[in-house]
Amino acid sequence: MTPEDSEGHGSHTASTVAGNFVDVDFFGTEVTISGVAPHAQIVAYDVCYPTPSGGQCAGEDSVAAVQQAILDGVDVINYSISGGENPYGDAVELAFLDATAAGVTVATSAGNSGPDAETVAHRSPWLLSTAATSHDRKFTSDVDFSNALYQNITTLAGELPFTVDILSHKVKFAGEDGNPLGCAAPGYTPNFYDGAIALIKRGTCTFSEKINTAAAAGASGVLIFTDDRAPGAMTVEGTTIPGVMLDIPGTVGDAIAAWVAGAADDTVSISAYGALISDAYADIVADFSSRGPNTTFDVLKPDIAAPGLEILAAVSDGTIAPSPDYEIELYQGTSMASPHDAGAAALLTALHPDWTPAEIKSALMLTAYDMLLKEDKTTAADPFDIGAGRIQLELAGLTGLVMDESIANYESADPAAGGDVKTLNTASVYNSSCVGECSWTRTFTSVADLPATYTVSAPAWITVSPAEFTINPGASQEVTITADVSTYEPGEWVFANIEFLTDDTFAGGGDPVVLLSEGF
Repeated sequence: MTPEDSEGHGSHTASTVAGNFVDVDFFGTEVTISGVAPHAQIVAYDVCYPTPSGGQCAGEDSVAAVQQAILDGVDVINYSISGGENPYGDAVELAFLDATAAGVTVATSAGNSGPDAETVAHRSPWLLSTAATSHDRKFTSDVDFSNALYQNITTLAGELPFTVDILSHKVKFAGEDGNPLGCAAPGYTPNFYDGAIALIKRGTCTFSEKINTAAAAGASGVLIFTDDRAPGAMTVEGTTIPGVMLDIPGTVGDAIAAWVAGAADDTVSISAYGALISDAYADIVADFSSRGPNTTFDVLKPDIAAPGLEILAAVSDGTIAPSPDYEIELYQGTSMASPHDAGAAALLTALHPDWTPAEIKSALMLTAYDMLLKEDKTTAADPFDIGAGRIQLELAGLTGLVMDESIANYESADPAAGGDVKTLNTASVYNSSCVGECSWTRTFTSVADLPATYTVSAPAWITVSPAEFTINPGASQEVTITADVSTYEPGEWVFANIEFLTDDTFAGGGDPVVLLSEGF
């Protein structure tokens, strides 16, 4: 029993929300890190505990924590725990509805069961379910094989890295000993690697098992390449030698493995771990991030996306004694994306203390950036991957329009009680059984300081009425959105953006504000 969490998860998520600015040395790289809302006050409720099978987060403990958070007067709740597929029958989701009624914005993780469809968590219309994406910084090593065809390969974070340069070091493929996946069974012949770098294919057993089995056979480090899945960062708890995943498709990995297996003097050079900044790394959906469609009812989930790959933040060591250095680590997961969402909500609450949780949620969704790529780094991401898109916090703070909803309407929308969630005033529109034509009604409220005129831009198969409107500060405007899907094949999902454009300049900023709503 200590004031620290038993693992790093709670420390990591809390510091991502509100950690102070600190300068740290991370494997030889000097970086400055902070939370999204640095210096905001944190109240952490300990609802999870270790068990012999790995851990437990009991629902009644979460409910008690949410109730206590309401009594404590918090502004935002971050819940980096999965669940919530049946919102109106889930005690934790209904506790979040109580929190929403008390003026608390709730951010949750979308789940780590991607990229499979229909896996998204926290499907309640009153909270934010957050998908995970990449950002523009990567901690990596450069890997160069002695074959000129396979050079300048980077690695993915989340592992014990190579901290010094390795030049022209012997490399051996695990398949040369009949065990291409490098698992404990069948294992290797004694001292198979004899100090070489091990090249192992992803699959069957855990990354930790692959690395530890290679270490037992004399490997000095491990390079893992993927199979038919997208490359991804690894969890390698309990390992003692460097191990990284090559950021290449599995087909390229197979070709490298074949070359290594067939060459007599094959070597590899690996640079020391360090940070690189590039736009090419940013705005890619994490392969593990859970996806829609929402099979519970017709509400878009996830709602929003935020960075959840290679997030550098605080972790605990499970002891009270002071540590000589900052305790930090790179984690990845939608658990790491949700606190970015929560921190953004905290800043919006400070900037606009009179906004309701629904208005804060709408501001984040209506101004999100949606030009992201799927995990293959080629295909455009769709709303089932990222919801409205990746948070753009500055635009959210400058938005001219928001959308509100009442607790009574959330409650009466329960399908089991004859309600219809499609009627809720959310910043997305969704219909899983639109035949011929379907429509929705939405209401916007102006939070601008001056009157503004908005013009609607939408695809030809979507009609918005009115297509242009002028709205005064504090006033509301109802719009009707109609989708004509008669020309599309039945059973086909169709996506679109509806933009509300203005050239007006508000007191808060000089750029035109673009508001996005997803159509289905």
